[in-house]
Amino acid sequence: MDTASSLHHVTELDADIRFGIDDYIRTEMKKQKIPGLSLAIIRNNHIVYGQCYGYSNIEHKVSVKLETMFQSGSMGKQFTAMAIMILVERGEIELDSLIKEYIEDIPKEWKHITVRHLLTHTAGMSDYPDDFNYREDVTEDDMFELIKTIPLDFKPGKQFSYSNLGYIMLGILIREVTGEFYGDFLQKNIFEPLGMKTARIISESDIVLNHAWGLRSCR
Repeated sequence: MDTASSLHHVTELDADIRFGIDDYIRTEMKKQKIPGLSLAIIRNNHIVYGQCYGYSNIEHKVSVKLETMFQSGSMGKQFTAMAIMILVERGEIELDSLIKEYIEDIPKEWKHITVRHLLTHTAGMSDYPDDFNYREDVTEDDMFELIKTIPLDFKPGKQFSYSNLGYIMLGILIREVTGEFYGDFLQKNIFEPLGMKTARIISESDIVLNHAWGLRSCR
């Protein structure tokens, strides 16, 4: 998922504090090899300091701007969870219902997995295979077929293990329940009502203006 910062160059903090923040950010960017970022410090739902640092595209020396869109990675899980809870409040999903009630053709090994298990990373689902290509667009159906081939790491509900695949399954569950691609559901039920005009589900095939180019650090 991509989002652009909604901050403005707000400077309500004292100069010494601002300089200290800027110095810390630039030091960490150099240490962690981070090419660019945007920062917003929020107090009581109000932005008290906002700033942009570095480049969104190193090759062309494009500076990070307010309009720069960053890939938010696993921060998107909170919106997937929110979408599930919207459906719970509407009575379309029950947290302790088995996912087999909503998704057909699941492996027998999954028969005791509930919606709550997926939400809380306790379903036993593993992570992406080592050879998975993150830069290739894959359909939900293709991901479903892939996930079905990966054995559970433990019995559902027995322990916690952070799982990307579990949240992909929640996206598939949303589609099965609503008939909508989960990205469209997020757009209609979360992003638009909250005025998140730049938030979107990413696709490698899309051409997106003001998009920060991700890099892999070679340490």
